[in-house]
Amino acid sequence: MVRAVQTARVSQMSSMHRLLVILAAFTVLPVPPATASQVGADIAWPDVSLEEALQMAARSNPRNEVSRWSLEAASAQRKQARSYFLPTVGVQASALWWDDSLYVELADESLTDVDCTTIPGDFGTMCESLVGSLSQPWLLREQATQSLELKAVQPITSLYNVQQGLKARRALEQAEEAQLRGTESSVALEVVKAYFKALEVRHLEEVASAGTESLQAHLQQGQAFLDAGIIGRNELLQIQVALAETRLDLTRARKGLILAERNLAFRVGATEPRLVPHDLPAGTLPPLEVDSRAMAAQVASRYDVAALSYKAQAALAARNAARADLVPQVAALATWERYWGLGDLTDSNAWYVGLGLEWDVWDWGRTYQQARQADAQANQASAGLRALREGALMQASSALNDAEIALEAYQVSKITKQQAEENLRIVNARFESHMASATDLLDAEALALKARSQQVSSYYDYLVDISILQDALGLPIDPMTGVLLAGGASP
Repeated sequence: MVRAVQTARVSQMSSMHRLLVILAAFTVLPVPPATASQVGADIAWPDVSLEEALQMAARSNPRNEVSRWSLEAASAQRKQARSYFLPTVGVQASALWWDDSLYVELADESLTDVDCTTIPGDFGTMCESLVGSLSQPWLLREQATQSLELKAVQPITSLYNVQQGLKARRALEQAEEAQLRGTESSVALEVVKAYFKALEVRHLEEVASAGTESLQAHLQQGQAFLDAGIIGRNELLQIQVALAETRLDLTRARKGLILAERNLAFRVGATEPRLVPHDLPAGTLPPLEVDSRAMAAQVASRYDVAALSYKAQAALAARNAARADLVPQVAALATWERYWGLGDLTDSNAWYVGLGLEWDVWDWGRTYQQARQADAQANQASAGLRALREGALMQASSALNDAEIALEAYQVSKITKQQAEENLRIVNARFESHMASATDLLDAEALALKARSQQVSSYYDYLVDISILQDALGLPIDPMTGVLLAGGASP
C-alpha cells in the first residue's frame, strides 16, 4: 500500500521536476569542513559578557569620546561667562623712539632786556627766576618716551546680561550632559544589538548543524532502505537535495557568525578583530510590565527631552539678554597712568575714576532685530520641546507594542517547537516502519528546523525589543532586568 502511494506521488511529478532532482543528485558533493581562515576555529578569540561589552564600549567608543569633549567645551564656556561678573583689568605699555626731542620757546630775545634789578625785594628775585626760566627752551618730549597704563572696567547695567548669559551657558552645559547620557545609551543599544545578534547567529548555526547531522542520518537510513527495495530512488534524491540545502545554510550561518562577532568587536571599540559573547543563563526571560501613566512620566525624563528642555531654557535667557541690549550700558572706570620722557609740562603720574555710558541711539534697527530673532528662537525651542515630548511618548508606545508582540511570539514559538519536534518524532517512527515517505520525513524535518530557528530568533528579538524600549523610555540599557513601570513611577 505504501509503495503504491509512493508510486502515485512520483507519477504526479512533472518532467522538469524529475530533471532537477536527478541533476541535484549528480551535483551534490560532500561539503568539506570549514578551514581556519573561514571560521577561525583554531584561534581563541576573547570572550566577553554583556556587562563587559557595555563597559568596554563606554570607555572606547569614539562617539562617547566626542560627546565628552563637547561637554568639556560647554563647561569651559560656562566658566568663561561667569568671569564677566568681575571687573576687566587691562595693562597697556609703550616704548617709543622719536626722530628728535621736542622743545618749545616761550619768549623771544627781547625778554633778556628786562632789568629785574630795578624791582625791589623778593619780587626782583622772582623776576630774575622767571626771566631765566622763560629765556630757555622748554622740553615737551624727549627722543625716547615710555608709558604705562592700568585700567579697570566694571560693568553695571550689563550685569543683567551677564547673569542671563551665565544662565544660558549653564543650561547648555546641562543639555550637553543629557546628550552625553543619550549618546552612551545609543552606543549601549548598538552594543546590545550586536551582542544578541552574535548569540542568535551562533545558536542558529547550532540548529543548522544539528539539522545537517539529522539529515545525514536520514540519508544513510534512506540508502539502506533503497538497497533493500523499500523506497524509490526519487525519495533518496529528495533527502540528498535537502541535505545539500541544509549544508549551505550551515555555511551561511558560519560566515554570518564571523561577521557578527566582528561587528561586536567594532561596536565596543575592541582592539581584537572578533569577540565571542558569553551564553546567557538558561531560561532567562526578562519581565515586561508597563503602566501607561508611569510610561508618560518616565518619557518626560528622557535624555533627548531633557537636553531640548535645557536648550529651551538657554533660548529664553538669550532672549532676555538681547532685550537688555536695548537700554544704555553703564560701566565704572578706574585708570592709573605713568609717563616717562614727556617733559616738564606733563605730570608723570595721573589717575582718575568715573562712569562711562554707551548707547547706540540709532543702529538701523540692528539691536531690535536681534531681540526679535532671540524671541523667535525661544518660541521655536518651546514648540520643538512640546513636539518632542509628544513624539517621544508615541515612540515609547510603539516600542512597548513591539516588545509585547515579541514576547508573545516567543511564547508561541516554544509551543510550536514542542509540537514540531513531536511531529518529527512521529513521522520519523513511521518512516522507519515504512509507513511514511521521504517527503513526509523531509517536511517534518523542515518544520522542526523552522520551529527551532524561530524560537532562537524570537527570543533574541524580544531581548533587543526590551533594550529598544528601555532606550525609548530613557532607562539604562540593561535588557536582562526587563522593564517594570507600575504605580506611576519609574524604577
